[in-house]
Amino acid sequence: MSGLEVGEPIAAYLPAFGGYSEVVAADTRFVRSLRNGAGEADLAEAAGLPCVFPTAFGVLKDAGRLRKGEDVLIHSAAGGVGSAAAQLARELGAARVYGTVGSVEKIPYAAALGYDGVFLREGFAEPLAAVTGGRGVDLVLDPVGGPIREQSLTVLAPFGRLVAYGDLGRHEQWTASVWDLWKGNRTIAGFNIGDLARRAPERIGDYLGEALRLLAAGRIRPGVTRTLPLAEAAKAHHLLETGTGRGKILLSLT
Repeated sequence: MSGLEVGEPIAAYLPAFGGYSEVVAADTRFVRSLRNGAGEADLAEAAGLPCVFPTAFGVLKDAGRLRKGEDVLIHSAAGGVGSAAAQLARELGAARVYGTVGSVEKIPYAAALGYDGVFLREGFAEPLAAVTGGRGVDLVLDPVGGPIREQSLTVLAPFGRLVAYGDLGRHEQWTASVWDLWKGNRTIAGFNIGDLARRAPERIGDYLGEALRLLAAGRIRPGVTRTLPLAEAAKAHHLLETGTGRGKILLSLT
């Protein structure tokens, strides 16, 4: 990307990390201005976009092939990517968006994001079948893995897609049966932003730019639920590692 001026507010995806620094060198392919045709995105809110929103775009559009009018199920619905994907799924034309969370305490937060239904992750298949009349959903986004991933295949509608993009549950490697995929008209796809950064970096930059435009237009919220000083970085990591956080946690240098 070119045309940036000295002092211009920007957001950047950092594939090699380094986001805790006061000064950082960034590949211009991952950099986008906060100023766009919709206005100027708020700097603090924009800080919550660079990783999760390009990831959400990728799992929905590229790996998930979401089409207008389809139904989506998002696991880890109250997390950073889940919060982003719920909003972007609507922007991309999804008909109904459902979510699952790991604890009862997270249901109100996830429900406020506009899900059509939020269920506890354990045992989610039965209530989902009830609200969809047994049809299931066209797309499942799964960062959890293990038994949840395996169970997610059973709730796919004909020609449904399951996108794996993480392993929060730290489960052993799970192998799907090609026979089951073939006989059930199901598809499994994968998304990894690290691989995309190496082989198609411009796509991440484009998705970040689109997210900044939607933010400036008031169409999306970054989902920042907590801002901590840099000195409390360990606390932020503890919230993430224990799964007790919601949405995005920012570290402030000011």
